Amino acid sequence: DRLANEMQDVVTILRGKPGEIIRKNEYPVQCFKNRQVAKLDFLFDSAKHQIDILQTNLQTIATDYLRGIKSSLQKNPELTMRILTLDPESDYAARRARQLGFTVRQFRDQLARNIEAITLELQEFSERVELRIYDDFPLQITFRIDDKVVNCMVSGHRQSRNNCLFVLNTDDLGASETFLAHFDELWSKAAQYVKTARRT
Repeated sequence: DRLANEMQDVVTILRGKPGEIIRKNEYPVQCFKNRQVAKLDFLFDSAKHQIDILQTNLQTIATDYLRGIKSSLQKNPELTMRILTLDPESDYAARRARQLGFTVRQFRDQLARNIEAITLELQEFSERVELRIYDDFPLQITFRIDDKVVNCMVSGHRQSRNNCLFVLNTDDLGASETFLAHFDELWSKAAQYVKTARRT
């Protein structure tokens, strides 16, 4: 049955009109060497409806994309934004720090500083922007900007900003289940950020 179904997919593609791409279980996506090459600032600057950010560390948001995000929020009163980032005091933050060669305290402080900086910068949009922290294994680094999904690859020895990333459409097969549902699940369990006494 499985072979028959796969053959039917091939037949369907072969019967397509000349030049027509019939998307079944595989399709092309854009791949970029890293975030700098991908020029994500242009995507953030053009956002009109929804931005979802899932990151371990919000440093690149604070340093590279915040201007474009603020511009979009100012231009588009319908735009809403959810930011989901790793709890600085999580045990997973300690593990990630060791992978990257940071001291644990140094990495925790960096995470906390970026959360606090972004919260301050976006406070004028507090009715449309919400930030939460999660305490779980960081499986994905993902940005959803309107109908685009940007997935940044994580590796043990480098920060994801320096790794390959892929750009998909939200209606591409599997994108909703793989990325949007994952974000929503983490979001439902996440907590508000509260500055607390810091661990070592």
